[in-house]
Amino acid sequence: MRLSIATSSRLAAPIAEATIGSFGHYRGLVAGSSEVGDGDLLLALEGTHSNGPWQLDENLRKLNGFAKLSGANWSIGLTGYHARWSATDQVPQRAIDAGLIDRFGNVDPDLGGRTTRFGLTGQAKIGGTELRLFAVRYLFRLTSNFTYFLGDPANGDQFQPRDRRTVFGGSLRHTVPVAVADRPISLSFGADARWDHIDTIGLYPSVAGRRTGVVREDGVDEYSGALLLEGSAALTDRLRLTLGARGDLYGYTVDAAAIPSTPAGALTRSSVRKRRWPGEPATASSCTQILGKASIRTTYAVRRFALTL
Repeated sequence: MRLSIATSSRLAAPIAEATIGSFGHYRGLVAGSSEVGDGDLLLALEGTHSNGPWQLDENLRKLNGFAKLSGANWSIGLTGYHARWSATDQVPQRAIDAGLIDRFGNVDPDLGGRTTRFGLTGQAKIGGTELRLFAVRYLFRLTSNFTYFLGDPANGDQFQPRDRRTVFGGSLRHTVPVAVADRPISLSFGADARWDHIDTIGLYPSVAGRRTGVVREDGVDEYSGALLLEGSAALTDRLRLTLGARGDLYGYTVDAAAIPSTPAGALTRSSVRKRRWPGEPATASSCTQILGKASIRTTYAVRRFALTL
């Protein structure tokens, strides 16, 4: 059984909305669609600003964009998202009890984050065959401080996680109708694939929202593939039986850098290349060594059995 979420290809009428709320909340939305040649073009744009109830304004600025060009048996979509915000985060109860700060107050005024995401999708259907492809570019940076001055009384314990990645993937399905004992059965088989290219995933100490060093800074490539088979039959008007089998293979390459024990913040790097089954420890001894460098483990199993009423 597969969950499928589809976006609209056209709107019955254009949309324009404006919202004003408390705590500096403003939201605007415009959307519309039009025929383009033999297809439909849908465009939508949403913007939001909000401060929240905090003494330190959240100053959330969020922008969403969506575009989709579709025909009878195909579609191409483009999405964009960007947000920036300031964060109050958790505050010590004892500071509130002592009257040092309000319960909507803050200890570190330089916390917050920003994130950006662009997505490109494509879908086509020819007869009983369906192809879906996607690509995503994702950027994320956060400034946090959970312990304030516990670890570093002079500069504080502020830190910044960072993630920069590009994701590619797709799926292929082919469905054929068959009959068993004069009962119609829908038989599907196909494959899934995904590659996460994480060019930077890191953790950095910071002061007043500015990085002051490097704790870790790694690069990761994670890839996966799957083959699947599924059969579905209606046993009665209200009861459907679905049986499926799926095998997955995951692999990764890590370019790791750590600096705590190196002088002057110099990076030390090591590379790890493995393929493993989900949930298996990275150093699992059950892997079979191949060519002395890569380890591989594959498993085939019935992944799901479902009755749908």
